[in-house]
Amino acid sequence: MEERTITDTTFELVEALETKRLWLKVVIIGCMILAPILLGADVYSFIVLSHQKGELLDQQIVSIVLVFITLILIASFGIYKYFSLKKWDRNLNQLELLEETIYKEVLQAKTS
Repeated sequence: MEERTITDTTFELVEALETKRLWLKVVIIGCMILAPILLGADVYSFIVLSHQKGELLDQQIVSIVLVFITLILIASFGIYKYFSLKKWDRNLNQLELLEETIYKEVLQAKTS
């Protein structure tokens, strides 16, 4: 059975965070770009179909408002994930600086 050191575990944690950071970027792209475009297309098609049938009714206006509320919620989620990504980037940068410092100290100790 192979013994695991704290360093090995830390490197695995950093690699896992970098993988999750990639998925977080995909979620942000989906929320901030694709969702508003698709919801806008949905509103546009709904308005076009409503005008073909006649005037906008109160129920149809409520439906449009619900679509816009959904758009705002999805955009808010994307913004929240963006700030989470920035926080992860700061933490990963701190870990990389720590790794670099430890590496330099170990090399200096071996050469001395």
